Amino acid sequence: MARDYGKILFTLFSDRDFRALTPNAQRVYTILLGEKQTNNAGLMPLMKSKWRKGSDYSTDEDIDGGLRELESNRYVFVDDDTEELLIRSFMRNDGVERIPNVMKNAMKVCRNVESPKLASILVREIERLDESKRSDVETMKLAALEHLRTIAEPYRNPSETLVDPPKGSGTLSKPCVVDEVEVVSTVPEYSSSKDSPATPSRTSELFAEFWSAYPRKVGKGAAEKAFTRAVKRAGDTVVLDGVRRLAADPNLPTEKKFIPHPRTWLNEDRWEDEPLPPDRATPRYSRPDPTARQTSVTEIANRLRSQQGATR
Repeated sequence: MARDYGKILFTLFSDRDFRALTPNAQRVYTILLGEKQTNNAGLMPLMKSKWRKGSDYSTDEDIDGGLRELESNRYVFVDDDTEELLIRSFMRNDGVERIPNVMKNAMKVCRNVESPKLASILVREIERLDESKRSDVETMKLAALEHLRTIAEPYRNPSETLVDPPKGSGTLSKPCVVDEVEVVSTVPEYSSSKDSPATPSRTSELFAEFWSAYPRKVGKGAAEKAFTRAVKRAGDTVVLDGVRRLAADPNLPTEKKFIPHPRTWLNEDRWEDEPLPPDRATPRYSRPDPTARQTSVTEIANRLRSQQGATR
């Protein structure tokens, strides 16, 4: 069913990464958020001609360039072969998981995706969602994941860099990176006690260390759930090293409203981010000297009077 409106969070425009995009890429992203044919999973048909007509001044190059920039920054992913587009964080940012029937519909439409590339990314996004209290929702989530994993194909990033599997995961893993999105296929393995996953008490201790280091302390309960999932994906050493780097970054914003919530930082694997760029200082302009302005006005008036006297 076509939507009547699209949701744009106010926090989008205070996000440093989004502000670093070009105005054209930002405009294309807002067009995609308002696209009627976006389904509850954030999937839509690829309709470049339609999006170009959204402005009398848009060109095909504007749309193509905006999509390329958005994909390189992991906001959207495009498959030209199957003519599908995915807004990567749509399900989390649109509140899909908070409404059971909407969540069930999102899992249903995920089973219609044709692109192996987008299927790989959807697997990771679904795994990031909170566990539902309703068994029917969880059943549909598992069915969607099973389907997506059957068609997902490994896509390596340009650097061909593989991410090591989490230590102590108790599995033999074959990781690959899909434009920096890791997809892991697993085979059960019997492991020794020293390689077993962290106990709940150990996870609580690790989270306390994370919470102490993170520079913005909001949403502790949600952050703890996100931390547990993040540790399963990447390992506690990687996550904790990442938060220590963030806390020690000399370019960390002084205003905490510009620092992402800890849950967001964890869900988006922000420990993989590069160091923050220096914040551009706002140019400061001094007030003009009013006496200097008065002097220039007086000089002009005197010149005009002298010119008038010369013409008489």
